[in-house]
Amino acid sequence: MRTLTRLLHVASTTPLPIGRPSPRTRVVPTMTDAVQAGGWIWRGIVPWYKPWCRPQLGRFRNACEFAIWASKGPLPLDRKVPVLPGLVTSPPVPRADRKHVAQKPMSVMRELVRIAVPGGLVLGPFAGAGTTGLAALAEGRRFVGIEMHPGYAAIARRRLAAAVRFRERGSSVVESGH
Repeated sequence: MRTLTRLLHVASTTPLPIGRPSPRTRVVPTMTDAVQAGGWIWRGIVPWYKPWCRPQLGRFRNACEFAIWASKGPLPLDRKVPVLPGLVTSPPVPRADRKHVAQKPMSVMRELVRIAVPGGLVLGPFAGAGTTGLAALAEGRRFVGIEMHPGYAAIARRRLAAAVRFRERGSSVVESGH
């Protein structure tokens, strides 16, 4: 967490959706603590509701995951960002289409990155296969991703490079689905 705190301290002055912690771990409180220790203003948590999640007998359904967002300073009211929903709903990426075990749907990530102004910076501290980066590029934002697993980092690099090539050819399509 110390490295993440340092990165958050210097990364940007724009608001960022910075994490998609699992509901099954204590990552949410750890992330919010790291954000604040890095000098950021913790702005809140946006739930992603998965209407078709797998039930587990004798337990609550894991029907939500959470995105944490923060800013490195005040947020002017005249920012060029629309009013965004406080809840994002989408089914999970089908297992056969995933490039990462915890891959998020492109539609969810595109909605979340819109909190940053066009041209603003989106930080993905758990970059995985790069879906947050693809969403940021598709929505006209910049992206910094961090991924500890070399295999997933390579997948993310390939997917992001392909998106940049599409963009350079004048196509607005980053990736059709996930």
